[in-house]
Amino acid sequence: MAKNYFDLTDHVAVVTGASGGLGVQMAKALANQGAKIVVMARRQEKIDAVAAEIADEFGLSPRELEVFEMLAEGRDRTYIQEKLVISRNTVKAHVKHIYAKLDIHSHQDLIALAHGE
Repeated sequence: MAKNYFDLTDHVAVVTGASGGLGVQMAKALANQGAKIVVMARRQEKIDAVAAEIADEFGLSPRELEVFEMLAEGRDRTYIQEKLVISRNTVKAHVKHIYAKLDIHSHQDLIALAHGE
């Protein structure tokens, strides 16, 4: 059986320049191959501004906005749990509510939305 060199399941990819352009496209391509994505960008204010617009438009609570921003930065649920000092189930509930309000189905969808795509 041939090895699939493009199956990135269980791998983590760090993508720089992820606030737009090629960085966003690279993050999407890697996520489509199964990688968990960590995005970094110099233009944090752009990500924050888009997050605030999305929160207002879709009725996210202040706490959901905090969780949304961390997810948009590529943070995982364990980081969010520790940073906000909340339980794993509370993080899970916030993520579920965010996905439902935004009508998205994956972390990558959320990142794309946060980057205005």
